[in-house]
Amino acid sequence: MERTYEVVEHFVSINGEGPLAGQLAVFVRFKGCNLSCLYCDTKWANEPDVPARVMTAEEIHQAIMETGVRNVTLTGGEPLDRPYISELLEKLAADHLLHVEIETNGSVSLAPFVNIPNRPSFTMDYKLSCSGMETAMDTDNFSYRGLRNDEEKVYRFLNFL
Repeated sequence: MERTYEVVEHFVSINGEGPLAGQLAVFVRFKGCNLSCLYCDTKWANEPDVPARVMTAEEIHQAIMETGVRNVTLTGGEPLDRPYISELLEKLAADHLLHVEIETNGSVSLAPFVNIPNRPSFTMDYKLSCSGMETAMDTDNFSYRGLRNDEEKVYRFLNFL
């Protein structure tokens, strides 16, 4: 039985962050998130009843290849919290024409993913207290920074009176 992933959308757009900011990327957005940030901009993709296409790793790879774009951003929710995500990452890493980036919320350990040959880069969106989720962060993930083209991003929202 092939492993499957729930994908709520995939599209081509200009990457706005990470090591390939300003370049075209294929975004693959997975359904669901293990956090519930107060300022989430994709809350709709985390709703239990949001429509999602069930896709195999091969189908995801094929959808990416059909775009002609070689930069890939896996996003969500939290891509690393998907069952069998390692199998998808290994499939994409085997295609040496692709550069894969994962937008992670920082709550899932990066340790199982750092030794994948041709591994993806990580953009970790560390959540501060204003998110309501700071206690869920895995601070050990900071020990993996700089191993590749990895980045951390930290947003602080200010309230103006």
